[in-house]
Amino acid sequence: MITAVIVGMLATLASGLFLLVPNVPVPSWLTGEAGGWSSMLHGVAALNQFIDVPTGLLVLLAVLASVGAGVLVRLTRMVISHVTGGGGST
Repeated sequence: MITAVIVGMLATLASGLFLLVPNVPVPSWLTGEAGGWSSMLHGVAALNQFIDVPTGLLVLLAVLASVGAGVLVRLTRMVISHVTGGGGST
C-alpha cells in the first residue's frame, strides 16, 4: 500500500514534468497505474530468461545469510570485549 502511494506520487511528479515540455506527450504507461505495474512485472518476467528466479533467490539468501553471520560475529565480539572474563585489574 505504501509502495503504491510512492509510485503514484512519482508518476504524478513525472507527468507534471512531461507537461512542462509542450512537444513531448505523456507516455500512456505513466498515466495509468495498472500500466506501470504491468510493465514492471513484464520486466521481471523477461529477466527470468537470463537468470532463473530460484537461483536468484538462492544467491540472495546466501548473501543475506553471510551478512547476518558477519553482523552476529561482530556483535558477539563487541559483547565479549566488555567482559573481562576474570582477568585484568578489579
